Amino acid sequence: MKRKLVLLAFASLGLAATAQTAAEAGYGKKAIAECQRLHSDGEYKSALILIEKIDPRGLDERTRQEYDLQRALTTFENDHHKGKALMMQYLAEYPNSSQKELLNAYIAQSHYFDGDFEGACALFADCDFNRLAKDERQRASLYYALSLLETGNESNAVDMLQRLKVESKRYATDAAFHLAVIDYEHNRLNEAHSGFKSIQMSDSYYLDIPYYLAAIELKRGNDEAARGIAERFIADHGDKPQGVKMHQILGAVEFNEGNYDKAIKALGLYTNNTPKPQRIAMYQLALSLYNNGELDRAKELLDNCTTLDDEISQNALLHKGMIALEQNDANGARLAFELASQMTHSDKVREEALYNYAMCLHKANHSAFGEGVRTFEKFLNEYPNSKHASTIGEQLVDVYMNTKSYNVALESINKINNPSAKILKAKQNILYRLGVQEFINGNNRMAINYMNRSLELAKYDKEIHADALFWKGEALYKVGEIASADKQYRQSAALGGSNRNKAIYGIAYVLFQNKDYSSARTEFERFVRNSKGEDSNIIADAYSRIGDCYYYQRQFNTAKQYYDKATSIDSKNADYSLFRSAITLGMSKDYEGKAQALRELIAEYPNSTYSEQAYYELGRTYIEQGKQKDGIAMYDKLVQRFPQSQLARRAATEKAMVYNSRGDNSNAIKAYKNIIEQYPHSEEAQIALQDLKNIYIEMGNVSEYADYVSSTTGLQKINSNELDTLAYTAAERFYSKRDLAKAEAKFQDYLNEFPQGAFRLNSHYYLGLIQHNNKEYDAALKNLKAVTEYPNNKFNEEALVLTGEILYGKKEFASSIAAFKEVLATTIQDERRTAAHMNIMRAARQIKDHNETIGSASQIIGKNGIEPEWEREAMFSRAKAQIALGDIDSAMDDLEPLAEDTRTKEGAESKYLLAELMFNDGQYEECEEEIMEYIETSTPHTYWLARSFVLLSDVYITQGKNMEARQYLISLQNNYNEDDDIAGMIEERLSKLDKTN
Repeated sequence: MKRKLVLLAFASLGLAATAQTAAEAGYGKKAIAECQRLHSDGEYKSALILIEKIDPRGLDERTRQEYDLQRALTTFENDHHKGKALMMQYLAEYPNSSQKELLNAYIAQSHYFDGDFEGACALFADCDFNRLAKDERQRASLYYALSLLETGNESNAVDMLQRLKVESKRYATDAAFHLAVIDYEHNRLNEAHSGFKSIQMSDSYYLDIPYYLAAIELKRGNDEAARGIAERFIADHGDKPQGVKMHQILGAVEFNEGNYDKAIKALGLYTNNTPKPQRIAMYQLALSLYNNGELDRAKELLDNCTTLDDEISQNALLHKGMIALEQNDANGARLAFELASQMTHSDKVREEALYNYAMCLHKANHSAFGEGVRTFEKFLNEYPNSKHASTIGEQLVDVYMNTKSYNVALESINKINNPSAKILKAKQNILYRLGVQEFINGNNRMAINYMNRSLELAKYDKEIHADALFWKGEALYKVGEIASADKQYRQSAALGGSNRNKAIYGIAYVLFQNKDYSSARTEFERFVRNSKGEDSNIIADAYSRIGDCYYYQRQFNTAKQYYDKATSIDSKNADYSLFRSAITLGMSKDYEGKAQALRELIAEYPNSTYSEQAYYELGRTYIEQGKQKDGIAMYDKLVQRFPQSQLARRAATEKAMVYNSRGDNSNAIKAYKNIIEQYPHSEEAQIALQDLKNIYIEMGNVSEYADYVSSTTGLQKINSNELDTLAYTAAERFYSKRDLAKAEAKFQDYLNEFPQGAFRLNSHYYLGLIQHNNKEYDAALKNLKAVTEYPNNKFNEEALVLTGEILYGKKEFASSIAAFKEVLATTIQDERRTAAHMNIMRAARQIKDHNETIGSASQIIGKNGIEPEWEREAMFSRAKAQIALGDIDSAMDDLEPLAEDTRTKEGAESKYLLAELMFNDGQYEECEEEIMEYIETSTPHTYWLARSFVLLSDVYITQGKNMEARQYLISLQNNYNEDDDIAGMIEERLSKLDKTN
């Protein structure tokens, strides 16, 4: 606050006297001398009127300079801005003037009047005070001291003021007043009281000093003395501005005595009539309103009391939290208590704030970044003897049990030297939750580790014990340790618990994997008998597996019943059960039923993984029914739709065989030649070549066969010579013994000796495998390419998969996509097709091919039997691609189900993205609601929750709620400790908020 200096108030004299003086003085030197006298006596308006009557045109050069100086000085006292301009003009015109230091001192004072205290200090520091006249030096010293006070340099200011108090007759009172104010502000009440009393009767400060005297009595606890001073002053000077300030004193007295109605009246009068009321007054008014139940008005005032880091702010934040609790604003209460608990001005207030902050966190189960556990720990460490310590200690176990910040809780428990049974039970639960979390995110080995540690504490909670066994079994199954998984499933099922039926399902799958179909069927049937509440797709899968068990036991009619049951339960993913049902009908020789089921599958599930097999089986069924024409037509459809698949080659071969068996040599020859030319390096081509040879022999036309063979390029030799075979066999033997170094050399020797040998593709393939194992990726690619150049050989599919993986690792994503697309064109393996789609999606994502990403992801999402983590990744990738393409509605359709489980990394980011999309669309209330829900739900992937806090601050800034924005940013800054870009985001926004205040 700019210090008051009554001394320099502009004087006002009658114009009649001024006119008389001017008339006597006339113009010229006498008039200038008279003006100087008036200025010296403080008669600034009279001096200004006089100086303006002088016509400078008739003055000599020296007198003109004196005139310009006096005009600048006199004008300054009446309007310091105009005076400053004249002084700058004077210095420019008379750069060598002896009055330079004087004018610079005045210019510095102008900066003080404008509130530019730093500028004033800089200019005063450049002045040579020794060159100023005594009176001007003391005046400049006073303003320099006041400027130093405003910039926080109190020590130097006090030195100057003390010298002025002793040395200056004219400015001693001013210095004494400001020194007394300084003593008051530092609570040196006796010194302040003496200082004010010594100048109480001065003309300059007699209206100001009573306020300070009353305030001193108030600070001393002498409320009645303070009241008396205030009431007397109001009676005598109530119409003066200082009278308004005295109402603050009265209000404070009434507040201290609990007379809140009177306090509200007095403090309201003060705050309503004061441009910048003191924060202590607003705080007391707010608490008076709070005690009278006027919560909204109280809250508004408390907001204005929290602008500084001091005891008033700390108290205001504590009571702001109390109000928020009464208004059921849990988040507002939590944030206010948190901020108050971080201040150290009042330890008592801090204790209450920290306690309330801890209880808010516990009640709302809010611990986004582990602050719940840390806050309870902090309270017990810092206030072990508090009246709240026992409550905090009792609630800490609940905090451990309910927190989602598992690692923080585990770290806290591990610090306890002699944990109680309740604490160990909480630890068992935390380790179990960590294991489930790792399993959900695909970290199966970590999941097993946590489950083992939880199982070491099995005796404390039988339910957790049983569930930990189940999830350990799930993780073991995922990593291929089937026997160990079976053991965990059985132990879990024996103990019972919430996952008992799922454990039975796991047991059934282990038995099924081990081909113990009778026992597997029994367990699957036990599962479906108790399947109430299970997901329908899991129940349908169990019925399909029961059908499989009956099928493998050759009980086809019963198998079909279970396949049909699976279809009725989950028609969306019924392609497998429908296909298996068709196969069982065929095994029962119900060919028409089989054909009908296959036609239904092709019609209803055109993109099913089983489409190729359905076309092939339908063609075979027609042939078995004697409908050879229909069978051949179906084979042709298969070849047309899936030309590179294994079943296409098989269908083409069977088509040729049908013609051959009918004696239709013309069509048979044509069909066999088509196989040979379309699939020259396949096993089917070799069969076709042999059958073609037999047809020509039977026709007695061997020469035509010989001509065909010699004219057709790319045919692999059917018979190999002995040296060729021996050389390859030697290399293959080393490979089978896993002596890869010798095998690599021998395969290379074979290719060098027999570059067109019968086993060259075999050799290239095995060389590629060895080199891939040795991380010689370029060499591996070269050999694998030699295999895939002949697309229908038996190694082609494996070589393509390996090629795609190597290219992905080399970041050649477009080429990797091409390789995996060839895999899709050839394979009939369901798992391999899914893996190919995943790899295409990932590669497309890397090169921002959004349409390709969406297409591949869509082939994975909703697929029956897909791994949950793969489906999540696919759905998330599709959503990100849709956002990039501007298809926000479709993206949100994918993000919403993902965001339901924020334990996963995709779910955590999806929850944030949903809020961000709402923000970008101007849906600020919906965005805030989404983030608040996220805060309540929490996530182990804290980066995205932190980003949501930042986004929430953006929402509040956009809505003009800067205080709320600041509170959330500070809370995030205090609780989020990761080394990433969040800190920069916080600083950027806090800096902008600082500039707006």
